[in-house]
Amino acid sequence: MENVMSTSVIIRRWAIFLAGTLMLAGCVGSGSTEPPLNAGPFLELARTTACASGKNNLYVIDNRFVFHDRSGDCPDNSYSRTLYGTTPEVVLCRQNDSIAGPQSNCVDAGVRELFSAITNNADQADLGIGLGHKVTRLNTATIRADELNDLLRATTLAQSAQSGIKVPRNVVIRDAESWHSLWADHQGIGSAAPGVDFNKQMVIGIFLGERPLGCYTASIDTVTKRVDSIEIAYSVTDRSAVCTLPADAANPAPMHLVAIDMSRLSVDFHRQDADVVKMTDIATGVALEFDQPEEIVVTDAAKWSELWNAHQKPGAKPSAVPDIDFGKQIVIGVTAGQKPGPCNELLIDKIVHTGSMLVVNYTQRDVHEICLAVVSGPTYPQHFVVIERQEVPVQFVKRNGDTSRVAFERISVPGSAMTIEQALVVRDAGAWNKLWARANSNLILVPEAPVIDFTNKMLIAVFMGTQPNGCFGASIDTVSRMQEDLLVEVSKRVPGPDAICTQALTSPADVVAVDRSDAMVLFESRTQRR
Repeated sequence: MENVMSTSVIIRRWAIFLAGTLMLAGCVGSGSTEPPLNAGPFLELARTTACASGKNNLYVIDNRFVFHDRSGDCPDNSYSRTLYGTTPEVVLCRQNDSIAGPQSNCVDAGVRELFSAITNNADQADLGIGLGHKVTRLNTATIRADELNDLLRATTLAQSAQSGIKVPRNVVIRDAESWHSLWADHQGIGSAAPGVDFNKQMVIGIFLGERPLGCYTASIDTVTKRVDSIEIAYSVTDRSAVCTLPADAANPAPMHLVAIDMSRLSVDFHRQDADVVKMTDIATGVALEFDQPEEIVVTDAAKWSELWNAHQKPGAKPSAVPDIDFGKQIVIGVTAGQKPGPCNELLIDKIVHTGSMLVVNYTQRDVHEICLAVVSGPTYPQHFVVIERQEVPVQFVKRNGDTSRVAFERISVPGSAMTIEQALVVRDAGAWNKLWARANSNLILVPEAPVIDFTNKMLIAVFMGTQPNGCFGASIDTVSRMQEDLLVEVSKRVPGPDAICTQALTSPADVVAVDRSDAMVLFESRTQRR
């Protein structure tokens, strides 16, 4: 699914670029009208770099290169020196510590001499190349940890219970052409889209698809900048119990579109319910042993101490009872009883306040197929959390993690022409053929679309949009039943600061076929560094 450029072509291209760059280096400051290099992405890179407690310096060289010099106290990753082109995706040379010892690599000999001179004089203000080169140090002193979780301003462009987009879709749009195309799908051809300055802004959107008759709303609640991604928290509300619609009313297709500041970070979507209760894990470790499955609610210190001490591991040194402020908090717990080995999981997924009670949703599953543990002997799976005190009844709902998973089959997409980031559902052949043609439009010969029996199947697709190198990736990890909905968990992979990547445009994608369902499809995504 990626357009992979051969190494020889890459080297020749960089050789040409670097030769021109080095010849022009002495001309910087001599009337050049070249626009200044965009330092923002590099400052963002430095801000999110791990193991940089000792040093985290950035230098712009001749307006064509950026040198990043960082060091910290991480074992086998104590330092890294990297020479970039004009964007963080273009890695020209790197020198770093690793578990295999010191490593050094350059994509072309034409820049190796410059990199060697810089690294040998990294402690000097001009990096030892001040004669004939312009060196400017960027100010990284203002980078703070509290900038990593900033709430970003989101301006609503449209929010409605109706849309022409009838299948679930999450979208990230960074260009005007894609924006006008999406708006035409939403409102119809000829409708004027709200103005967006894509030099400064991007568009985030959620479309829930057509729902059964009822009063549904979709809302993007918060936009948060994380270390490696932007997190979109959204909520879905069904008010059918208190809402009446005329008999001839159209089925709702809720949506919400917002504009935020432009960013090249990956975008993750997470559904949040307004009535989900915040919970904090209590680290019990292997200290407690429960022989039988139990669903536990503890509301006072005496019962908590009694429970903790009664289930200490025999022969082990007693562990201290965790301190809980029962004036403000209560403890919720579930145990699976004794299991023959370590390959069992028990997890409280979420606790929901319905208004009249607390509903504790938890999952128990056997993970022998993916379990790599070598420890033998019995185990006692358990999960305890503390929540804000609630004076309402508690109901536990257990679901079997094995039966909730939905089997799927991957569909290979050879092309890479999807320029915008989106996740969507396809339930008919016409939409599938249109999507296939668009995704493969960069190929000279477009193969026939795989035949899908849409009477019994549907497709779930994720596209990461155009990315600058081969280190980006996207995959659908699991599809699960969540009561009346389907939850699709997606992993997005982005390059870390020390990654050396194939320098070719890619458009990562994953498409899977699952049994047909009219359930609402919700996407959860997470971003991981390579």
